[in-house]
Amino acid sequence: MSRSSDRCSASTASFGLSESPWAEAASIRGIVAVVRALCPVLVGRESELTELEDALLAAIRGEGRMVLLAGDAGMGKTRLATELGERARGIGAAYLSGGCSDAPLALPYLPFLEALGNYVARADLASLRDRLGRSAAELGNLFPRLGPAPSEAGDPSQAKLRFFEAILHLLEVVGAESGLLLVVEDLHGADASTRELLDFLARRLPGARVLVLGTFRAEEIGRKHPLLPNIQGWRRSGLAQVVELKPLDAGSVAGMVEAIFDDPAQADTGTFLHERCEGNPFVLEELLKEALDRGDIFQTEQGWGHKELTDFRLPKTVRDTILLRLERLQEDQVRMLRAAAVLGDNFKDSALLAVAGQDLPSIQEALRACVQEQLLHEQVDGIGMYRFRHSLTREAVYEDLVSSERQEYHSRAADALRSQPGSNAIQIANHLFGAGRSEEAVPLCLTAAAQAQETWALLDAADLYEKALPFVRDPLARADVLERLGRCLSHADRPGAASAAERNLLEAVRLFESAGERVKAARVRVALAAAHYPRLRHAQAEHELQLAVSVLEPLGPSAELADAYNQLSFFRVVELDGPGCTEWAKKALAAAEEAGAGLAQVRAQNLFGLGLACEDRVEEALEWLDRSAAMAAGRGWSWYALASMNNSLILLPLERWDEVPARLDRMRAVDPDHFTTLNCEAWAWVGQGFPARAAQVAERARQASASREWAVSVFWTNCTLALAYSAMGRLDDARRALPPADPTLHKQDQLSLWGAELQLAVAGGRPGARVVAARPVEDLVPGWAWALERVLALQALVDLGAVEQVEDDLRDAPDTGFFRAVRIDLARTRADHSEVLAKAPGLIQLASRVGARLFADRARLALAEASATSGHRGAAAALLQEVMTSALEREHWWQQEQTRRLAEGLGIHLVEDVTPAREEEPQATGERFVTVLFADVRGYSAMTRRVAPAVMADKIASLQRSAAREVARHHGTVDKFAGDAVMATFNVRGATVDHASHALRTAIAIRDRARYLGLALGIGIATGPAIVGRLSPGANVSVLGETTNLASRLQTQAGPNEIMVSDESWKRLRDRVDGKAEMLELKGFDHPIAAYRVS
Repeated sequence: MSRSSDRCSASTASFGLSESPWAEAASIRGIVAVVRALCPVLVGRESELTELEDALLAAIRGEGRMVLLAGDAGMGKTRLATELGERARGIGAAYLSGGCSDAPLALPYLPFLEALGNYVARADLASLRDRLGRSAAELGNLFPRLGPAPSEAGDPSQAKLRFFEAILHLLEVVGAESGLLLVVEDLHGADASTRELLDFLARRLPGARVLVLGTFRAEEIGRKHPLLPNIQGWRRSGLAQVVELKPLDAGSVAGMVEAIFDDPAQADTGTFLHERCEGNPFVLEELLKEALDRGDIFQTEQGWGHKELTDFRLPKTVRDTILLRLERLQEDQVRMLRAAAVLGDNFKDSALLAVAGQDLPSIQEALRACVQEQLLHEQVDGIGMYRFRHSLTREAVYEDLVSSERQEYHSRAADALRSQPGSNAIQIANHLFGAGRSEEAVPLCLTAAAQAQETWALLDAADLYEKALPFVRDPLARADVLERLGRCLSHADRPGAASAAERNLLEAVRLFESAGERVKAARVRVALAAAHYPRLRHAQAEHELQLAVSVLEPLGPSAELADAYNQLSFFRVVELDGPGCTEWAKKALAAAEEAGAGLAQVRAQNLFGLGLACEDRVEEALEWLDRSAAMAAGRGWSWYALASMNNSLILLPLERWDEVPARLDRMRAVDPDHFTTLNCEAWAWVGQGFPARAAQVAERARQASASREWAVSVFWTNCTLALAYSAMGRLDDARRALPPADPTLHKQDQLSLWGAELQLAVAGGRPGARVVAARPVEDLVPGWAWALERVLALQALVDLGAVEQVEDDLRDAPDTGFFRAVRIDLARTRADHSEVLAKAPGLIQLASRVGARLFADRARLALAEASATSGHRGAAAALLQEVMTSALEREHWWQQEQTRRLAEGLGIHLVEDVTPAREEEPQATGERFVTVLFADVRGYSAMTRRVAPAVMADKIASLQRSAAREVARHHGTVDKFAGDAVMATFNVRGATVDHASHALRTAIAIRDRARYLGLALGIGIATGPAIVGRLSPGANVSVLGETTNLASRLQTQAGPNEIMVSDESWKRLRDRVDGKAEMLELKGFDHPIAAYRVS
């Protein structure tokens, strides 16, 4: 491996010895590297750094994003992130960093507090407040320097959303001028609030000039790690790019050894050391440091020598290596390092002075020794701030402490922090618990929990309450903590949260009742009933409500009483008892209005609307539901806004299905990942006829529900999954998803389950007659208000032969869209082709207009059969082909089967091969309308005369890697790299229409990359006809014709960092771009050519 080396360092100059000053400086750096056994350059990470640099440049262009840097401990994540940070500073971008803590009681939003706190501390506050506007107040809890926080937060979920929006606004302000790189290290230790904030940012960064780079230890992320669902979700949704650091290969290990010792490694050195360190850079550096100290590596007149490689006494683990080195430190130095390990990965020398119990000169000498020994390093951004060079070092030192020693250091740390004004309560509590002084830690724990609630970090608050609870012994105080904990867990997204909420609220009721506090107990009972319902404990919930009402009602209207009435109203609607639901909802409305309980009023409006729907007053119901949703959203009560939005969506008639996208957008604006939003999105895909998409979203909804033990939501999503999988022909999956029969279910849930069973029976996965006979209610039309669920069940009944039952159900039903669809099915079954011919076209037009392709295509099947029977086989064939193509595209297996069966019965042949090719390859040699891009480095020859060849090669290689990635990302094909030139073609398959826009975006990206590398590109883009194909077996794709020549000539007219765009390309651009129109005389063209110059 050539040492020219640093293929991804800021300087790639050779470190070979010579008489030049350059070589002398390199030699000095080499001596420093040898003394510390630190590699002075990055080796073996060329591709990863290039990928990170590309992401940074894209963010600076306004394509904000999140990138995750994953790797095992010691793989160089921090080194790579730091390198990117230095390069960001080098091009004028802002660079902020913060790290997560693995302390059991971590400060909420710690990495953001660290990174942005340092920025706020240095900023011109008046100017910053002015740029932030209203966001400054929202940030007051986290950064008091920005001003006081709002006095009334409102609904916690919406308040948290405002807080997150304010954090995003602050990031946008920091990055407004030149972009921002925000590094968040050690995400495997992130607290729940940090994970939530990162998830929010991942969805909102596009459009911002911000790159968030998060690092995490891959080996820490097990199946039960709380970060895993986030990572999986981000990757699945394309919200985060994951760069994985793999172990270095033997060549890279040899390159590190060469860089450290400034001497070529022997042939077997890289292989041997690679086996010993398993490609881990940190372990390799630790190993080499040990070998130097022991004399296993030594300097001779001929250069560096070493003992036989088999004589290297490698420690079994990195921990053993660190602890062995600790034994060589002086006693005072070891004592200082142990005290530092108790303080955490980052610590201040003043805190260390108090904890270690040593004088200042001893501490300073010990710090100096530990920096020299590669155990610590001093942070550049903070005076007196130190950090363990690797968290493994701190962990090893901390775990080596005996328990009494550990407790003593924690006790000193707690006392030292208590004596400092403004110290964080969580940190003090952590140290008190570590010191075994739990009784003293409890008040601080409770204070910290309140602080967490103020910043809407409910999971963190719950963790703190749980930490304090074992030490709260007074029954009433304990009941109060249990109630707070139960309420937090009722709204917390954590595995097992629902059952834990139940347990804690039950215990709070018992303690309050035992103390004679019946009113307090009654109020907790209302919360307990709300916790029972998601767990399908309906009888227990109603019992708790009756007890609560009996105590609260004599006391007069209150928010708790109105809430109890609301829940009693809810238990009527799930039994499809419209009058009972509206009666309780009216009582709730009256109590809420008199008590001034706006939240209860919103819920009552929602329930009153549902009651009206059960009485078949759907339009009135939708008005009440929309009113409830608007009021809840306006006041920031997101949970209740989503509930009303969900209910309005499932009641929508077919005529109003064009409202579905906008209604879903409003739900996503409230919370895109809430299981209510996800389940509604899945149902919309069902109605639109896309079962695979429905299943994908429903699986996410089920996961979100199951993690919180919301059994009722799991039940609903399982019903949705059974529907979707049945339509896809995945009958085993549908059976597994189908919830078991349960006679205790409410009628609403019985109908949902029955509807899923009907679909499975239609697809052949259930005995049809038995399912038909199990209908839960006598009359499906007024008794079942959920419009989509009902029409699917009615159509399934027709398919299963229950025609007379359906005719009875529809006897008094209005002639609206969904019912008209069922009546067309009935007419088809009766072979009443004239009715089908009369009604189907109108329904097809309606369903197509509102996006309900499932119903449009089902009506087309009826129309095709009627047309063929009426002698119009050509029309029938066209209709059947249209449905088959649509069903294949939508992955709707059952509709495909229906179409095949009908076509076979009518003797009509169908074409089913509509799967598009996945690669951007020409289907055959021929003429295509394409866009061609040529790019060439300006001043390349002159640059090669003044820049070392190895450095120039690195630059061109990096540019080519980036160009290849960008072309592929924009659906293009690299035709060739020729030295410093690149040629790419877009639309070689002839399958896209926006290829000119893709070419321009690619050009801008690689131009920016070249600038970053110190290169200047000239680029030409032309659009037009060309002959495209492989002209011989195994050859590259060739693009021949005038368009290629034009792009090449335009490239020659482009100055440094300029893009010349042909007139035809310019006309096809979808992006707004500033360009100067010019007429050019080009070689090989008889007439002046119109083009646009983009700087």
